[in-house]
Amino acid sequence: MDASDLTPTQAAKLHKRIRPMFEYLAAVQKRMDERQFYGDDRLYLEVKAARYALQLLTKDLHKIACGPSYVGKKD
Repeated sequence: MDASDLTPTQAAKLHKRIRPMFEYLAAVQKRMDERQFYGDDRLYLEVKAARYALQLLTKDLHKIACGPSYVGKKD
């Protein structure tokens, strides 16, 4: 199984569940930026990496949910 096996409905459901997690981590990172966390702080780097990973995931799930226009979709 791979991403192309997900139906648009399945991808939309996953996107709906994961998007709030991405938004939460984006808010946490923004707050850390406002509090001037050091750029090399371990926790800051972990939040930033997790936010970026969720950003990629939500983007790809959105593409799949949009249907056949998804680049990774098998014909």
